[in-house]
Amino acid sequence: MKFLIYCEIDPAKRDENVARLKASGPGLPENVKLVSLWYSATLLQCWCVVEAEDAPSLGEIQKHWTDLNFNYITPVLTESEVLQIFS
Repeated sequence: MKFLIYCEIDPAKRDENVARLKASGPGLPENVKLVSLWYSATLLQCWCVVEAEDAPSLGEIQKHWTDLNFNYITPVLTESEVLQIFS
């Protein structure tokens, strides 16, 4: 299952956020696979697509970042998955 994680980074904590990313990466548990990761040019927003068996698997990400960010996680479907639903 794929999930989109949207993060709003507190401007006052942006530098701390970057330092943590450099030190420990995105903080994904072993059972979560990173598909792609993008940051806005201001480093105040982040979009991350991950694959996981279920939503509870994403709990470690929340623990790793919620002191610095507001994170929003939603399940998402690819175009081909949507087309399968409607065929």
